[in-house]
Amino acid sequence: MKDNLTQITEKNLNINREKIQEGLKKQIIIPEKNHYRFNKTWGGIQRGTTIFKDGSTIHGFPKIRRAMLLKPTIKKHFKDFQKITIEEKMNGYNVRAAITNNKIVGLTRSGLICPYTTAKLEEKIGYSFFKENPNLVLCGEMIGPDNPYVPKNIYNVESVDFVIFDIMEKQTADFLKLEQRQKLTDKYGLKNVPNFGQHHPEQAHKKAREIIKKLSKEKREGILIKHPEHKKPPIKYTTSQSNCSDLEFAYRYYNDYGSDFVHSRVVREGFQSYEWREQEQQLEERAKRLGKSILKSIKKTIKERNNNEKTTEEVSIKIKELRTAEKFKKHLEKQAVEFEVKDIEELNDGYRVHISKVMRPTNDKTKSLLNGDLW
Repeated sequence: MKDNLTQITEKNLNINREKIQEGLKKQIIIPEKNHYRFNKTWGGIQRGTTIFKDGSTIHGFPKIRRAMLLKPTIKKHFKDFQKITIEEKMNGYNVRAAITNNKIVGLTRSGLICPYTTAKLEEKIGYSFFKENPNLVLCGEMIGPDNPYVPKNIYNVESVDFVIFDIMEKQTADFLKLEQRQKLTDKYGLKNVPNFGQHHPEQAHKKAREIIKKLSKEKREGILIKHPEHKKPPIKYTTSQSNCSDLEFAYRYYNDYGSDFVHSRVVREGFQSYEWREQEQQLEERAKRLGKSILKSIKKTIKERNNNEKTTEEVSIKIKELRTAEKFKKHLEKQAVEFEVKDIEELNDGYRVHISKVMRPTNDKTKSLLNGDLW
């Protein structure tokens, strides 16, 4: 199997055998049961790229760069174009859905096949799209409260749903035009992220600001700004509420998340406040919102550990069959995630499994500091 995958990788990604062996040795290319996956971006190949033994190559989803200021960034980035599109950036986890060896697979950012995600994709989108379009990959966001990675109850979704923000060609990694994507998703009854229309780059920042303010009030994440034909990479911009929500989460588990995660979100708040020319009262409100996100969250963690309680992240998954839960448990174990299954709730249409993910670094660090150890 390994030799077969090496041959397919050589051919499909146009890299030589020696380079593949180097990637395997450095654990950049990870051999899985039926495929290779790229654990990080390397040699121009995107992180999450997967090569299957049936010859399929599903490229990783490229990292989208961020605008810190709307007006100058949009004008500069899209200066050669007359129209750009604004879509909602939804708050869930990035999924690529494709078919390989006649089976749907749900790939996370790093190229891992998540059994829960795969089961949900089979329920939500089925096989009809892929039977007629086996060469295409649906790129979307898995959203909703029954979400083991980013649980959010803000989208009027009862359990979990899959919304599409791009369609990619398997072998080439080219994206379909937005108009083509809309026609295909309409044909098969698939859901798209909300679209806020087309705008001229000179004026788009005004509309973008209106949308951001509305989304922030609704506790949503932000926007993606795209060329309708993908002639330029898209850019993203997030709401203040999303920044603060991320900080609240990060400081709840302060020793599990890196300083880069925290620092960038604080910087975003500064640039947004500047561009929006906030006066003293608005600045004060933003500062309070930012400070509360950090301090209340970390204080809760300290209090828990002082009471000898574990600091955990509570998530749930809704499944039709318990064997999916067993597969998902193995998936978490493979990633060295420490967790406990707290409860299995029987429903009319399946089961809801409640899981506590134990944040070991934060638990251990907080306890040691409470016992008088030095930082």
